[in-house]
Amino acid sequence: MGGNAWQYLVDAVAGKVGQGADAAKYYAGKGTPPGRFLGRGLDGLGPSPGSVKEGDLVSAEMLHRMVAQLADPVTGKPLGRLPAVGKRARWPALT
Repeated sequence: MGGNAWQYLVDAVAGKVGQGADAAKYYAGKGTPPGRFLGRGLDGLGPSPGSVKEGDLVSAEMLHRMVAQLADPVTGKPLGRLPAVGKRARWPALT
C-alpha cells in the first residue's frame, strides 16, 4: 500500500471493534466490522506460539504494525525482510 493507504484500514476496520460481529449488525450497521485474525501463520505471531488465536480482534495498533511497519502485530519485531533497494523482488510464476 502506498503512502498512508493503510490508515483507511486502521480507521475503517480496526477502529470499529465495539460493533460486534453477528450478521444482523454487519448488514444493518454502518462502517466495516472489526478485523479478526485468521489463517495458518498465526503461531508465528507474538512472543510464543498461540499468542495470537484465530478469531482474536485486530486492534488499530496491531493493524498499523502489520501493514505500515511490516512488523509482528504483538511484538513489533520486523516480519521477514525487504528486497535491497534497486533490486526486483522475485515472485513465483503463475501458470
